[in-house]
Amino acid sequence: INDDHQEMPDNINQEVTIVIPVKETKAILQFCSSADDDLRTTLLFHWGGKPMIIETQTAQFHAEIILATLDHKLLRDPTTR
Repeated sequence: INDDHQEMPDNINQEVTIVIPVKETKAILQFCSSADDDLRTTLLFHWGGKPMIIETQTAQFHAEIILATLDHKLLRDPTTR
């Protein structure tokens, strides 16, 4: 049995909140937007706690960046101490 399917939400159309590494995400997106060629960039993700993949390509290269995400439910509520 594949454990990934046990974690899937009941409704795959529900809103998803993920925590991503902003510095790395911003760097790759800025690179894609500043390139001379039109870089088609794709963000692939499931939900928090699963990797996010950023893909881009031109005729000259293909890049695939895999970033860890955090399930927002694991974060401590800042209003409680």
